Amino acid sequence: MIVDKDSFIKNIRHFSLLVGKWILIIIAIRLYGVEGLEVSNILLSAGFVLISSLVIGVICAIYVDFKDREPPK
Repeated sequence: MIVDKDSFIKNIRHFSLLVGKWILIIIAIRLYGVEGLEVSNILLSAGFVLISSLVIGVICAIYVDFKDREPPK
């Protein structure tokens, strides 16, 4: 499978920005609270799942980058 590294890294950056926005929104709601809107444990666990998937994506990107490098001569 051929992976275009630039688009792959750009997709990971886009995904991390998206996840970061949602995490900030969840933290703001938890800290300040919104009347009639309570953040459930499901939403919090979904945030942790997104964070862990982001970490796995970054590790895969680093692996692809190192795998495609030329060995030193």
